[in-house]
Amino acid sequence: MRIKNRRCQKFPKIKLIKRQEMWTLTAQGWAIAIALIAYLIFFIFTHVHSFLAVTSPIQSAEVLVVEGWLPDYAIEKALTEFKNGSYHQIITTGGTLGKGSYLTGYKNFADVSADTFIKLGLEAEKVVAVPTPFVVKDRSYASAAEFERWLANSNLKIESINLFSLDVHARRSWFLFKKYLP
Repeated sequence: MRIKNRRCQKFPKIKLIKRQEMWTLTAQGWAIAIALIAYLIFFIFTHVHSFLAVTSPIQSAEVLVVEGWLPDYAIEKALTEFKNGSYHQIITTGGTLGKGSYLTGYKNFADVSADTFIKLGLEAEKVVAVPTPFVVKDRSYASAAEFERWLANSNLKIESINLFSLDVHARRSWFLFKKYLP
């Protein structure tokens, strides 16, 4: 008798799960989705580099601005660009050296690059170093800001510049310098 009484007692209805319809991909749907994803990945790998590593120099630019952190082979290419173009001056930018400043005697990348150009045979009066103050983050932004500050304080009337950077960093640098310069 006691068992029957227990069965008749009404417990509150608590619903923890429910049954419902669910849409899912078929085998053909999965094949199309995987093919589409593979195509997008392939497209990104084949086209993103050319988008980020932008190269569109102005033919009549007067000044070549070179980012100082570039390796030696890029500095040599910048020197070739300077000699082949109609430039009057090279301006190097760059922040403080993270390591080795006590050994080299240089405190920033701008001075290192400027002296590299001089050692490669460029006249010293055609090279100007514009060092950037120490920043931990946004070094390219700081270089563009310092270049704009230097340009405002100098007596130079520059109509156009070309920015020499490396690989996929070029679009970011171009965007930042374009933002700062009128």
